Amino acid sequence: MTFKRPDGVIGPDTLATTSVAVGVWTPQDQQQNQGAGTWPVVTAGTPTSVQNINVLSGGSGYDSASPPTVTVAPPPSGTTATAVATVVDGAVVGIDVTSGGSGYTTAPVVTVAPPVSGTTADAAAQLKNPTPPSIVATGGTETTVGGYKIHTFTSSGTFNVTSAPSGASVDALVCAGGGGGGGSFNALQTAGGGGGAGGVAYSTAIGITVQAYTITVGTGGAGQTTASSSVAANGTNSSGMGLTAIGGGAAGRTNTNSPGAVAGQTGGSGGGGSAGNTAHSPGENAGAGTTGQGASGGGGTPRGSSTLNTAGGGGGAGSAGAAGTVYNYPGGSGAFPRGISGNGGNGRQLSISGSAVTYGGGGGGGMAGIASTYPTTPGTGGTGGGGNGGMAAAGASGGANTGGGGGGGGFNGNTSTNFSGGTGGSGVVIIRYPV
Repeated sequence: MTFKRPDGVIGPDTLATTSVAVGVWTPQDQQQNQGAGTWPVVTAGTPTSVQNINVLSGGSGYDSASPPTVTVAPPPSGTTATAVATVVDGAVVGIDVTSGGSGYTTAPVVTVAPPVSGTTADAAAQLKNPTPPSIVATGGTETTVGGYKIHTFTSSGTFNVTSAPSGASVDALVCAGGGGGGGSFNALQTAGGGGGAGGVAYSTAIGITVQAYTITVGTGGAGQTTASSSVAANGTNSSGMGLTAIGGGAAGRTNTNSPGAVAGQTGGSGGGGSAGNTAHSPGENAGAGTTGQGASGGGGTPRGSSTLNTAGGGGGAGSAGAAGTVYNYPGGSGAFPRGISGNGGNGRQLSISGSAVTYGGGGGGGMAGIASTYPTTPGTGGTGGGGNGGMAAAGASGGANTGGGGGGGGFNGNTSTNFSGGTGGSGVVIIRYPV
């Protein structure tokens, strides 16, 4: 990876050399990976830490449940930086620096472990300027952690920059509201799908100027209620600093009363499919996620002659929601069908807030309860605020300011009681810069 100064001089694979004066460099790949902006150059020999690791190529064939190991080369003297990767749809979409280390004088080599089968991801480190530009800004809840000023917006507001020297930049996380979970409605919809998580957009080295930046924090979508005409709602978008995260997709609906069956919705992450006692297409179908922000939901399974109906989990920012499954459960005088609704997809862990926090978990699928003869299990919410599915009960709501999807509700066959799906969790916007 090379760096280019505004005067056209090309530098080596380091932030500075002894033969080049301190100045401002723009990475040649920054337009593709991070948008416009500039990086302050570190004076050669000045010890500092790793600020960000940028994905140059996401590779293919990776497993989101077991992300690849990220190895950062050690400094000449000091502590080695550490980082973790996030995988969505088989590709590395982000690398979060969990510890910046110390003592680095040139950008270290970053190695991403190869997949079992596929192409290896590529990434490059960016060092923190030991004397960062003096940014002065207000907005949100302001904290200072680990050498960074952090602005956390849990509701819409303004990030007001009153001083920003040339080359100043920020990192930003934008997380949208999660989608609502599906409810139950008698035999037409006995298991509600989980809501999809709100999309998670994260970028580093975003160039800023003196101005007021509008910050919009999305709300969670309402879960499907027990009313015959109710439909779960998508979460709403969050935006700020040039990034827009897409609201989570709502769970599907198999209730054929007006307005009829509705598939799980596309969103930041897709909504899970629901299920009834018979097939009510497209209500069992799951929604798709948005590339780079989240994954698809899991499908539902309608009841057949010898099976139980199960719902799918909502997609998460880090992995897809699981589909509902059925298998025979030995017990009593013979084999009984056992239903397991899908878990919500897991979210994406980032440390922009000053500690490792997971955002964007999908909601778990709900499950009907029909006495103990048919053992059944609802889906659990994905890590990152996903609401649990209800077992003959209402689905849990997604976590506040995580973008988690709402859990699906399950029909109580013993009492013929319907239950609602959970509401999606609200989003969040977090901005940080070195001080």
